[in-house]
Amino acid sequence: MTELIQTSGALDQFCEDMSRSPWVGVDTEFERIRTYHPRLCLIQISTPHQTVCIDPLVGLDLTPVARLLGCDGPLKIIHSARQDLEVINHEIGVVPSPLFDTQIAAAFCGFGEQVGYAALVEAICDIKLAKGYTRTAWCKRPLSTNQIAYALDDARFLGRLYEYLERYLQSSQRLSWAQEEFNILSGTDMLEASKSAAIEKISNAARGLTQVGQSIATELAKWREQAAMHCDQPRQWLLSNDQLLTIAAADPYSVIELAQIDNVAAEFCKRWGEPVIAVVECGRDKAVQFPVRDRPGRLPPRQKALDKVLWKELQKISDVAGLPPSLIARRDDIRALAAGKRDLLLLRGWRSEIAGKALLHCIDRYIN
Repeated sequence: MTELIQTSGALDQFCEDMSRSPWVGVDTEFERIRTYHPRLCLIQISTPHQTVCIDPLVGLDLTPVARLLGCDGPLKIIHSARQDLEVINHEIGVVPSPLFDTQIAAAFCGFGEQVGYAALVEAICDIKLAKGYTRTAWCKRPLSTNQIAYALDDARFLGRLYEYLERYLQSSQRLSWAQEEFNILSGTDMLEASKSAAIEKISNAARGLTQVGQSIATELAKWREQAAMHCDQPRQWLLSNDQLLTIAAADPYSVIELAQIDNVAAEFCKRWGEPVIAVVECGRDKAVQFPVRDRPGRLPPRQKALDKVLWKELQKISDVAGLPPSLIARRDDIRALAAGKRDLLLLRGWRSEIAGKALLHCIDRYIN
């Protein structure tokens, strides 16, 4: 079979054959420079017997790919899957599952957090991959032989990585830990997560504003996501974070006032002035009920001391387990734990077993 699938017949046959495979390795090439949504440019799929590229830009019906990558298909092996899941979900309408993320698995196997695919292939397979096409414009056609070969390699070794990492996880009794992470990842609404993260970033950046300013900033961030999605352009192209925060701080009552803000272009006001003023007004009206976020201040001495104790304890636990501390808990999680919060990922699942319970005992000893 050809290594680049560009016809419906070849795609149907490939997906039918691969549906009986125990696993498929999956990678994608996409572009996200000028659009809100990532644009899928190439899909690479490997099996125990072959590796192919599927060209989605030739107008193929990708329904057979959706069936293959859906929950009824074989195990999907992806390295650092989050962005691949997002683009596949948007373009094909499925979130690949069941999932095995080799980057997550590698972290549980002593390779460190967020190890790259090429580094992992070199460490496990003793093969050094080419790097020449990392920044290729994958939307351009035709693709060269070298480009196709590079893309194929991005999926070709996923099976070998899986077999090695799965054996290690089984022998170290950590497979269930990794599976928890895979399930969380494949169960996430990627588009909503991306939107929420962008809005949360603005809400945090607006902490220095008044209650009214913070409320307006949050409403503008929500509006920006919808407008950027509708226009299919990057949110920062529509309205940068700095511009958004400047508008929120200025609290304009009219398009004329909006146009007088130094950081706001006349072209923007002409196209978006009226809806922006409507959003500002909405934020102003909601301000009385808006939960104000204060700037991070100095921790009370006792809480600061407890935070240090917990962080040191986490580092000891991670050293014994041979895991990166940040895989178990982020610094903010430890601060939240020291502040008395208990609805934390750190206190659920494998994290609770390996560290959460011990850290709670540590708190009890410190307090008493």
